[in-house]
Amino acid sequence: MTGSTQFYRPELDALRFLAFALVFVFHTAASIHGEMSAAGNMQAFLANVAQAGSYGVDVFFLLSAYLITDLLLREKEHKINILSFYARRVLRIWPLYFTFIILTFLLSRFTPIQFPNGAIAPMLLFYGNFWIMTHTFFSPAGILWSVSVEEQFYLLSPFAVQFLSRYRLIALAIVLIFLSNTARFFLLQGKILTPDALWYCTLTRLDPIATGVLASLLLRRRVPMIGPLVRGGVFVTGAICLYTAANWFHGVDKNFSVIDGMVAYPLATVGALAIFLSFLGAPINWEPLIYLGQISYGLYVFHLFALDITKLGLLQTIGRCPFWLRGIVGLPITVGLAAASYAWLEKPFLQLKRRYALETLVPSLRATGARVPILVNPASTAVGDRP
Repeated sequence: MTGSTQFYRPELDALRFLAFALVFVFHTAASIHGEMSAAGNMQAFLANVAQAGSYGVDVFFLLSAYLITDLLLREKEHKINILSFYARRVLRIWPLYFTFIILTFLLSRFTPIQFPNGAIAPMLLFYGNFWIMTHTFFSPAGILWSVSVEEQFYLLSPFAVQFLSRYRLIALAIVLIFLSNTARFFLLQGKILTPDALWYCTLTRLDPIATGVLASLLLRRRVPMIGPLVRGGVFVTGAICLYTAANWFHGVDKNFSVIDGMVAYPLATVGALAIFLSFLGAPINWEPLIYLGQISYGLYVFHLFALDITKLGLLQTIGRCPFWLRGIVGLPITVGLAAASYAWLEKPFLQLKRRYALETLVPSLRATGARVPILVNPASTAVGDRP
């Protein structure tokens, strides 16, 4: 391990894009999972890989929790300005979030895109994930359920870091992991929630968030000093965990046992952690990849919308919508929308956000030349299509 005072880590932008790519593959191909599983071995394998992509949202959760905790711990060395923390989160998340909700709602009035009136208040008030647990919501805006989960985390995290010592924060993170697993057990055992609803419940999705907090607390700004072969092995181990969680333990199926549910979520968190560690400290500086990571919030928000309009266009022009063609056409549309959003909608607010950055609030940090990371949010899915 080696210590680091650097705020910005380009390899984590690359990881953001990977997390988005996992979710994109899932939403592109998972709908034909059953059909492909009955086909040849290679097609069935590819369908299973697509299923594993649903856990890209866990990578997002873990990475976001790690970065937020790391930034708050740095700020705590001076004094956490909670209002400035909230200002940074608002300026980063809200402009695109509310713009997309308004856009989707307006389009639902005169296109096949759906946005039921009952979803308006939950989505605007960031409890959309709880509303989705008990309602059918086939809409591109459903992808924002995970933003609700993260906003709930952001609401409480600065107070926890401000008032708890490092050891008490570690204990709290461990308690949250235990609480999440206990809640899953009782909710599944008592059939209180369906397995599908379990996916969207904040209480049962705390594993990757708490693990990201733990990673920040235990690493203490250090990064793994490991060679490329070891990194590759750690990455493959993480990928196997995600694949196993999604397919052997049916972590993204609607019908699975209590044991399946108790294994799939923690195993996916282990996989997300392994993938995160394989990227942390890696010498990744390819500019196109870094850029895609920087616009990954927009990629995440727009991708299901792009896939939906691609499907409609293909059905109207060629009468069918093969999953591979949907992905090939939908990806550049997603990138184009995200790039436009980043340049014309998000950047002005990001400029304003710098006024509340840690290096601005604490002038002594300017001498280090550190850059505050642009913390993007993914989080995942439209209902009916989980991450």
